[in-house]
Amino acid sequence: MGTPRAQHPPPPQLLFLFLLSCPWIQGLPLKEEEALPEPGSETPTVASEALAELLHGALLRKGPEMGYLPGSDPDPTLATPPVGQTIAAPFLPRATEPGTGPLTTAVTPKGGRGAGPTAPELLTPPPGTTAPPLPGPASPGPPLGPEGGEEETTTTIITTTTVTTTVTSPAYLLSCGFPPQPAHGDVSVTDLHPGGTATFHCDSGYQLQGEETLVCLNGTRPAWSSEPPSCMASCGGTIHNATLGRIVSPEPGGAAGPNLTCRWVIEAAEGRRLHLHFERVSLDEDNDRLMVRSGGSPLSPVIYDSDMDDVPERGLISDAQSLYVELLSETPANPLLLSLRFEAFEEDRCFAPFLAHGNVTTTDPEYRPGALATFSCLPGYALEPPGPPNVIECVDPTEPHWNDTEPACKAMCGGELSEPAGVVLSPDWPQSYSPGQDCVWGLHVQEEKRILLQVEILNVREGDMLTLFDGDGPSARVLAQLRGPQPRRRLLSSGSDLTLQFQAPPGPPNPGLGQGFVLHFKEVPRNDTCPELPPPEWGWRTASHGDLIRGTVLTYQCEPGYELLGSDILTCQWDLSWSAAPPACQKIMTCADPGEITNGHRTTSDAGFPVGSHVQYRCLPGYSLEGAAVLTCYSRDTGTPKWSDRVPKCALKYEPCLNPGVPENGYQTLYKHHYQAGESLRFFCYEGFELIGEVTITCVPGHPSQWTSQPPLCKVAFEELLDNRKLEVTQTTDPSRQLEGGNLALAILLPLGLVIILGSGVYIYYTKLQGKSLFGFSGSHSYSPITVESDFSNPLYEAGDTREYEVSI
Repeated sequence: MGTPRAQHPPPPQLLFLFLLSCPWIQGLPLKEEEALPEPGSETPTVASEALAELLHGALLRKGPEMGYLPGSDPDPTLATPPVGQTIAAPFLPRATEPGTGPLTTAVTPKGGRGAGPTAPELLTPPPGTTAPPLPGPASPGPPLGPEGGEEETTTTIITTTTVTTTVTSPAYLLSCGFPPQPAHGDVSVTDLHPGGTATFHCDSGYQLQGEETLVCLNGTRPAWSSEPPSCMASCGGTIHNATLGRIVSPEPGGAAGPNLTCRWVIEAAEGRRLHLHFERVSLDEDNDRLMVRSGGSPLSPVIYDSDMDDVPERGLISDAQSLYVELLSETPANPLLLSLRFEAFEEDRCFAPFLAHGNVTTTDPEYRPGALATFSCLPGYALEPPGPPNVIECVDPTEPHWNDTEPACKAMCGGELSEPAGVVLSPDWPQSYSPGQDCVWGLHVQEEKRILLQVEILNVREGDMLTLFDGDGPSARVLAQLRGPQPRRRLLSSGSDLTLQFQAPPGPPNPGLGQGFVLHFKEVPRNDTCPELPPPEWGWRTASHGDLIRGTVLTYQCEPGYELLGSDILTCQWDLSWSAAPPACQKIMTCADPGEITNGHRTTSDAGFPVGSHVQYRCLPGYSLEGAAVLTCYSRDTGTPKWSDRVPKCALKYEPCLNPGVPENGYQTLYKHHYQAGESLRFFCYEGFELIGEVTITCVPGHPSQWTSQPPLCKVAFEELLDNRKLEVTQTTDPSRQLEGGNLALAILLPLGLVIILGSGVYIYYTKLQGKSLFGFSGSHSYSPITVESDFSNPLYEAGDTREYEVSI
């Protein structure tokens, strides 16, 4: 974002011009408005125009917060999407969303003194583009800065007092959220942007509570003009030109309270009659009353009265084009339930037959004379009356009517069922069953099969009971006894027969209880094994038993490079079903988490570590990284993806040891200037020199790091020997050298003692035994020349500072 240029305060003479310009300071027109001055009007001066533009620019700074531009209408036209834009309903954001294009207002005076003002334009360029300022004929405007809340104002005071103002502020795409669809109704929306409308309507039998049409209002956060309406069952009313619909009783405890008096008038078009079908009816015998009259007034003849007549399973037909329905309820003990379906039909045709909980097929969808209608019930229901006819015919072209009444599908109290699969319903389902029931159902499948019973819904009154017998008839073994509310469960017979008995003692029913039950059954294989499961692709399974009997455990495993999706252990349950769905093996495309490092941190390129992702490690200050700094996850044909290297470590940094130098007449291995903590250095001497000191020294970590000992020395081999021997003789009295000095003395004195003993023996031999003197100590005797050649070359024997010569005789 550029830096705004410095603005200089206007000179004092402009204050006077400001007062002169007040008549012309007014709202600037938008793009659609006319910007030229009216004929005959006084042309404003350039100075007044400049001040007006300065005020306009200052006011524009408050535009995004206020939601409108000064000088525009209270409900201005803001940026809207292009015509024909598709609305991605119904989950559009409700909040204001900034657009990508800037909203630019550029003001540039045309010409010099006396030129009229130029109207600002409201520009909304497409996303990704930038709208330039409007150039004037005399001088182009300055370029716009980057998108955002940048304001750049250049004020140049010359003799003509020309002012150029460029304001750039963000544009916004404004829209309302998609309104919710009401229960028992629908909603249609023309547009989610300001000015769009949402229209609500309710299903037949329900009345709209609230505004039918809502308008998306403009603002910083656009919103609908009011709360969405709801659809409530209407208590009475007139239905004109009725074709097909329903009448529904109001919700209990509504605005009408516990006492209701509802009257409906259903009027069909001229030449039509009405057929009324009772879909669901539950009335309190003492406090509720329903009456239907064939006509449009309370004085029309009654064709149904709930106090006197039973519920007509086949419905009612009006003798005229209207029906009058009246519902009275005075604090009922039981919940009120009413749903009536009406349909208008032509007088020269039969009405469209309707079968609750069943299906109707016909040979003529127009139901003209000669059409046939065939009826069939859904599973769990039976036609009443039982047996034929389940086919009726539209007869009599002069006054068309069905040759027989419509049958009804009703949940029966007991019966024999021999289908491979089906459903058992409580009496009068989905209505609540009445007291005093004793129903027995017999379920039969093929001999080599048995029955699996699934309890879907079970909610019976206290004292009522559903008993299951494992066989044909109530004398068989009791499999289960179910009372009160029960969760979903499964039961399995041992044979091909299963008997169900439902008992509800007579007596007044408890309010709100006794919904009934829904039981599904199907035949299953008679053997005692669970279904065979194939091994997973890219994996295998092992079974604890050869046959998949109850209790068998299957263990699943995948090949290297694949992971198991689902449970790895499945158990054959007592009802011969598996404890879970069989798992599958999926190719592993991620590496395992390499983990964090102590005294360091890491950064990852992708969450989950997929193939190709990177993990980079860094150490804290004072620590150095040992190992690869970046690990890459790569895939392998056989096996799971693997990291490119091991996880590094962060080791404490130590100052290195300096090279101690090369000893004179010697050398060292791995010569370098610095050695890290833990590294070792080994020394060697040249030939003819001997190493004095440690051969190997190690750099011990510390601050600073140090060598384990001083570097060794290289000395000449014989000089070292002499020095050592002298040192040993002088240090024989040293207690610390007792053992070493004794060994050296023994090594010197033992040969000397042997020589003395040998010489003494020779002397005694010649003097005692042979009477001759060995050396002839007579004064007159002199040494004779030795003619015998010496056997030795007079070697020198050294013992401390004593030297002796040995002469061979």
